[in-house]
Amino acid sequence: MSGFFHCGSRVWARRAGLLLITAWAGFWVWFVSMVVLSEGPPSYPYGAAIGLPMLAVLLVAWKWRVVGGLLAIGAGCVAAWKFQGSSAILLLTIPPILGGLLLLVGKHGSRRAECPAASAAPALTRS
Repeated sequence: MSGFFHCGSRVWARRAGLLLITAWAGFWVWFVSMVVLSEGPPSYPYGAAIGLPMLAVLLVAWKWRVVGGLLAIGAGCVAAWKFQGSSAILLLTIPPILGGLLLLVGKHGSRRAECPAASAAPALTRS
């Protein structure tokens, strides 16, 4: 576990980007779900139109980080265009754009070369 904190800056940028996108999407999917449940069936299409794209961005970011980063930046730009006000900018725009940028910054480089814990793992499993 000691090698965990000695990873390179690109690994930490990827981790921070994923964490930020996960927190952003997780909060908004939860929030939209609670609003939809409280308002009933007429609000289901609106909730799906907001929550499903955020969930899709999150899942793509975990599977394909570069594509997910680009989608997160796009989602932040759409949110900036669609929603006005400082709280919307703070809660809907900045987290996905910053998370997407962090994923793109961390896209280059080998994970094994930058993180001693990952490169030592095969040696630890040999008998």
